[in-house]
Amino acid sequence: MQIPAIEAAKRLGLEVTVVDGFSGAMGISLAHHFLALDLKDKEGILEAARKDKNIAGIMTAGTDFSATVAFVAEKLGLPGIDYETALNATHKGLMRKVFDQKGIPSPRFLVYRAGEDIGKISETIGFPCVIKPVDNMGARGVKKIYNLTVLKNDIQESLGFSRCGEVIVEEFMEGPEFSVDAIIYQNQIQICGIADRHIYFDPFFIEMGHTMPSSFARDKLNEVENIFIQGIRALGLHTGAAKGDIKLTKKGPMLGEIAARLSGGYMSGWTYPLSSGINPAEAAVKIAVGEDPGKLLPTEKQFSAERAFISVPGMVKGIVHTPKNLIDPRIKEVFFRIKKGDNVLFPRNNVEKCGNIISQADDSEEASLLCRMMINNIHISLEPGNENTEALLYGLGQSDFPPQCLEFSENENNDFISELISGCPHELPEVLELNIMALPKLALEKAIDWYGNTLQEILGIITQKFAIKWEGEGSKPLSLAFWLSIKRGGLQGAFHTLESFATEESRFLKRLGFA
Repeated sequence: MQIPAIEAAKRLGLEVTVVDGFSGAMGISLAHHFLALDLKDKEGILEAARKDKNIAGIMTAGTDFSATVAFVAEKLGLPGIDYETALNATHKGLMRKVFDQKGIPSPRFLVYRAGEDIGKISETIGFPCVIKPVDNMGARGVKKIYNLTVLKNDIQESLGFSRCGEVIVEEFMEGPEFSVDAIIYQNQIQICGIADRHIYFDPFFIEMGHTMPSSFARDKLNEVENIFIQGIRALGLHTGAAKGDIKLTKKGPMLGEIAARLSGGYMSGWTYPLSSGINPAEAAVKIAVGEDPGKLLPTEKQFSAERAFISVPGMVKGIVHTPKNLIDPRIKEVFFRIKKGDNVLFPRNNVEKCGNIISQADDSEEASLLCRMMINNIHISLEPGNENTEALLYGLGQSDFPPQCLEFSENENNDFISELISGCPHELPEVLELNIMALPKLALEKAIDWYGNTLQEILGIITQKFAIKWEGEGSKPLSLAFWLSIKRGGLQGAFHTLESFATEESRFLKRLGFA
């Protein structure tokens, strides 16, 4: 998420020093200098900055270390906000307290430390509520809680994600969610776009993507902008950038949180520039070195979508996707966060996803469709025999989470498979010939997977890669494994079953207890 800022600084003729505790960070090779320092080590970073007699400014984007930035800027007299203000915009408990004191609409809350009385949470906040670490990001340790029993079980895990050992417990806000960025110079706020956030997988809050610009009516977006500006003023953010998460509830817009930085999640560095032609990272760099960013006037009127792709649990055997030279040029970026040999999890936070796609198109629907088509062409193959993979796909120890990929509905159509095959190519590749029993009474258009694909679309992709005979007298064990895996793991699950059967056959079915 730092890369757009590094590139912007270099375009402006600045000499760039990057700081990270990880020596393999992606942006290091793009900068002039690298300091291996923990981003929490504000004193160490200050000492290093003091040695640089030509330092012009310090900033961050997409990370929750704006307090370190403010500490150094304040000590060296560089442009920025003061350290106390940055702490209020970083520690969610302090932030909520400011909003409460200034009368900014935000959820009821309390801050909890280990050993305190959990009973007061249900009395003060009620259920459902949300627990989250006060000082982390990426939805780590964030969960929706429905009752006191679950709260007692899960709050310790959330505490484990907090650097200071505190979690905030707040009332759940029902309604669509938005991300908003702003650039602030001399106390003047310029809004840098509003994105619709697409959140899934209750009781967790996994952002499967966002779309810009927002599809909501202008009057509703004005409400979102207004409360964001109120929150920026309340926190005292007068120089730099701000990123807000806002929900539009039945009570009106409510502030989730505001950070004193540009957003992560590919918004400020990718989707907003693609949709508007404006580069917020460049504006933020200018402000960090004391320059006027000027008016940020759109030069484009496009739509941009970001979508994540995920995996069922297991070990990555291989990744197959469309060759780069054949990818639709409207797909602007494909980011992989996994490789062969990695263990993957079904995400419980936003850093456990497998990768992200970013598109640009003339309308919102087309931008979303481009991402979906690209994701359908990314096949994450998992090692057969992995107990975590098989537990999820075939119900061996299956829990309530993750949810089924497809919820099958019934209709009066018993002959859907023959209708599907009739619309597919007649010459199918002879990779593997299988007999699978057709499940009757499936409503193809109603069963939608994690990415928005219908069951008909998924089966269409499968039949282009496997020569499957859909017969009522097909292999019952294989058919059972196939339909279970497609319900619980969608396209990836179906491929895993067929590939496992092709390489292991009877051993695969016996291991699952289907034969």
